[in-house]
Amino acid sequence: MAAELAGYIPAEDSQAVAALTEINAALSRLSSQAFSGASPISETECHFWTHSLLGIGVPILALVNITRFLHRTLAEARLVQRFNAFKKVGPEDWLGIANPSDPKWSQAHLEKAILDPTEKSKALTPTAPYFSGRDGFKATEYTISAPLGAISSCSSEKWTLRPLTHEAVHPVVGGILTAALPNTANRNEAERIIELLNDRRSARNQFESIQALLIHLFDDLDKGLHEDFSKGRDKTDQVWTLDEVSELIFRLKHEVEETMVHAFDYLYFFRGEPKAYVHSVWNSLDSIPSLSRKVPQFVMRTTAAISIPFLDRRRQPEAQAKSTMIALLKSIGARTGAEESYRSQALAYLSEEWTQRKQDELVARIWIANFVRAFLYLPTLDRQIAEIHRGPSRRLRSRTTAGAAATKVVYSHRPMHLDARDPITDPVGFAAFHARGKPEPAHSAWILTMLAFNAAQNHGPTS
Repeated sequence: MAAELAGYIPAEDSQAVAALTEINAALSRLSSQAFSGASPISETECHFWTHSLLGIGVPILALVNITRFLHRTLAEARLVQRFNAFKKVGPEDWLGIANPSDPKWSQAHLEKAILDPTEKSKALTPTAPYFSGRDGFKATEYTISAPLGAISSCSSEKWTLRPLTHEAVHPVVGGILTAALPNTANRNEAERIIELLNDRRSARNQFESIQALLIHLFDDLDKGLHEDFSKGRDKTDQVWTLDEVSELIFRLKHEVEETMVHAFDYLYFFRGEPKAYVHSVWNSLDSIPSLSRKVPQFVMRTTAAISIPFLDRRRQPEAQAKSTMIALLKSIGARTGAEESYRSQALAYLSEEWTQRKQDELVARIWIANFVRAFLYLPTLDRQIAEIHRGPSRRLRSRTTAGAAATKVVYSHRPMHLDARDPITDPVGFAAFHARGKPEPAHSAWILTMLAFNAAQNHGPTS
């Protein structure tokens, strides 16, 4: 794996040093966790006595299979390269379509961006997975981690491995944002983005049209975070400056990316099912200590994501998304202590603490979710994930949740039995399906063992 990763290190010295440091740290953790306790035992870096005297090789294999499945599923779609291919598509005036229910927003525009044959043949950047008590769930361009607590507790919704989908999406969305946002330190790019913003008719292709729209979405979020933009959203006479654009990108890129990642995860991996998504996000947040300060951000991101099914309706999607969010938070089982305070804080934020400024912020975030629906949605990838989700190891039951069609997936594997007859084609779905009880080490060990040794061949460990 080290040799594979070495081929993707950037040429710039500072970026190369950062990439090497990141890769080295991840591989050190991976190797020490997988082989801790092996001879010579005195020279191994760390031990995990609460899990095994001989390291945690089985959980590592399970994590490798999950992350490899996610990496292949997303990376093989080459969404970043497809997004760049918008440069070959004709321009459209997206800023002139102010209603999210307009049919243009619900079209899969990424289908029109055709990949160059040379892009399809390029090798995929590998990812080094590891467990971390400090990082928890976290992803970078080269690494992805899961919390150590999941090893003995992934049988519970609180410690399920399901959030790995969110982390796996980050490099994809981050790559698209890096491609779409101008490098304001580059004179040509800086001059071009100012020209586009001050004269939207100057766009030469779809990429530039989308680029201008994205900067406007940054600006809307900024106004929603700091003032009531509903009183003055007309930007006809606005004159943009380079300093203004640079500052917007610097301050808001992280929050825009997080909102996009939530929407992307909801669309693809949660199949647009609000109840499954809200319960998963807010149950997993219980495992994060001292989160109170960030609860409002998670409320906004989650609510914006579940607004997508309401965007095609001519009523206010923000009101429908907000009421759905409140109902789904109330439907989560009773909690105690800090866990209950997160949910109570979220409900209070959505009801008695709600203000016009928060309403404006939510509207701005919903437009960011709408951006994901319009420009990051690829039907072929969606069908591929749906087909994996409907693999041979499950029985399906259809039902309706929050007005959207939903599918209940029932796995055929008997808990606590090692059955290799039905390979697991969707390791994330399997992990989520069996994370419905209390944190039980034995049940968690069974889940990880099945994921380590019974993952479908096309997504399992390769030689």
